[in-house]
Amino acid sequence: MNELLTSQQTNELSSRRTKTRERNPGTTGTTRRTVVYSLVTIVAWCGLAYGGYALATNHINKLHTQQAAIESNLLAQIEEVRTENNAKIDELNAELSELTSKMLAVSEKLESIREELQMTSDSITGNDDTKLALQAQISALDKQLEELRVSLRKLEDAARVY
Repeated sequence: MNELLTSQQTNELSSRRTKTRERNPGTTGTTRRTVVYSLVTIVAWCGLAYGGYALATNHINKLHTQQAAIESNLLAQIEEVRTENNAKIDELNAELSELTSKMLAVSEKLESIREELQMTSDSITGNDDTKLALQAQISALDKQLEELRVSLRKLEDAARVY
């Protein structure tokens, strides 16, 4: 009986050894497959990472190019607006000078008419027609002077805006 038990135990041990031996040669194949799959996975991830980096770099370069084009366009437009503004300011200054000289001329005429009126009022005591004509001329010149002052204010305001 002992012999039977021993032979059964021996058979079980030998069958376990053969199973383990059968597994061992197969484990080197699965190890190789695992290493190959790991390497393929790593290479694929590296390729994807490099592709993403190249795509991002390309996109950033395009954005820089577009930004440079937009900036140059804006600078050209700003320069164009400055040129137009300078031309308008020069025109306004010329009009301002012209109106100022007209206003001075009207003021001088007004003063000379007032002086003449005083002289004539001293010399002419009873002639109302002359006085009325001179008063009408003075009133017209006063109106013209006021219009010139209003135009002058408008031009000064416009010049301040620019």
